[in-house]
Amino acid sequence: MSLQSEDLSGVSKVVEKYLKKHQPRNYKLVVKQAGSRQDGDWWYILVQPDKKTVSSFDYASRLAKTEDELSENEHLKVLLVPVIPE
Repeated sequence: MSLQSEDLSGVSKVVEKYLKKHQPRNYKLVVKQAGSRQDGDWWYILVQPDKKTVSSFDYASRLAKTEDELSENEHLKVLLVPVIPE
């Protein structure tokens, strides 16, 4: 079965796998299934750091690298949506 037709749980697991190698040392990026969704061929997956005080450049850079790898290796159309912790 193609990842494009996978359910949210399956896509989230693949995203977590690819995020693992981009995890920073001083905080963790967490995939949030609540609020994540599919729209046509695209998946919009929410990702939130577990701390409030993170560099937005570092955070965005890690998400962009992960998106590129998901597209190249899994042919998955995914946008990792940054969520700011409250």
